[in-house]
Amino acid sequence: MSKKSEPSAEPKKKVLYTLSLTPEQANALKVWCDRQLWVPHEVEYAQFGYKGDGVNVVMYTSGKLVVQGKKTEEFVTYVLEGEITKDPRLGYDVFHHPEWFEAHGGLDESGKGDLFGPVVSACVLVDAGVAQTWLDMGIRDSKSISSDAEIFRLETLIRRTQGVVVQTTFANMRRYNELYLKFGSNLNKLLAWMHSKSLGEALKLKRVPWAMLDQFTKQPLVQN
Repeated sequence: MSKKSEPSAEPKKKVLYTLSLTPEQANALKVWCDRQLWVPHEVEYAQFGYKGDGVNVVMYTSGKLVVQGKKTEEFVTYVLEGEITKDPRLGYDVFHHPEWFEAHGGLDESGKGDLFGPVVSACVLVDAGVAQTWLDMGIRDSKSISSDAEIFRLETLIRRTQGVVVQTTFANMRRYNELYLKFGSNLNKLLAWMHSKSLGEALKLKRVPWAMLDQFTKQPLVQN
């Protein structure tokens, strides 16, 4: 019986990269693509889009550039950073965002209850260095993933990573409606309660110096 090949220890190459560009930088990129005879293509809400050798680039009207393809890293390193922004960032997250690599926590929620399905609040606490491990594994923003199978695969990797605690609070539609009434039909207070519960349970297992939660209200509702 043949042995299963061991997974590669090499970090996965990026095939998707986003960056905000100034109008001047966006124009410089457009000129570069034209000079390289890249094929222009229309994309909704985009200033321009081009298809090149192993790379697609789309510059949106919001100012966000999306680079996608098997040669994303080469394009970002040698063209985008080397000629357009002149600001090396790919692979330098530890210098630009050192807080990512500290021990810390993160909280977020998904779902909106009675009309759209259950609400889930999740809290993840990590040791220092876990972020680099996850980057090397290819773990990334779920908004850039369209495959349910890939989401489940990455969830398994996250939960199995040493030095990680994951705690969730779940409310099905019936429970959501009960909680919604309990908190005076105030969605912000309901979400704050769920986040506090997830955070409190996680902190019983691991302590970290700080955690981040997206601001969903101006009131200081989540404290621990």
